[in-house]
Amino acid sequence: MASHYQHLSFEERRKIAQWREGKMPVPEIADRLSRPASTIYRELKRNTFLDTELPQYSGYYAVTAQDKYERRRAVHRKLVAYPEVKAAVEDALKAGWSPEQIAGRMRLEQHRICVSHETIYRFAYSKLGLAEGGFTNEVQMPR
Repeated sequence: MASHYQHLSFEERRKIAQWREGKMPVPEIADRLSRPASTIYRELKRNTFLDTELPQYSGYYAVTAQDKYERRRAVHRKLVAYPEVKAAVEDALKAGWSPEQIAGRMRLEQHRICVSHETIYRFAYSKLGLAEGGFTNEVQMPR
């Protein structure tokens, strides 16, 4: 059975940043967060900000770490990774189609890349979908 883990939250990243600034060792941070030390080491390795021109500003910052994390997660989302699919979904929504109809039509026409209605709803109500505006105005929740 595959192991399951929880992603670090922004609040946990803030604590890590504060404790690292206070020179707390990684194993102690891991104990305080009830996480394996390897998780903290991986977090620091992946999300530490490096500035080659001004190295004194290099370090682990919670906001930067969260932003890097969110960008990595966005790569796996079809409506972010494939702008042509996103444009087709937007056009269909503007034409009055429901997310269920769009997903069904894509499967029926055997598109190279299909999305489910859940993917459309999830994107529409995500931070990115809300920031783009208009997209959520077209999506109507089922009654």
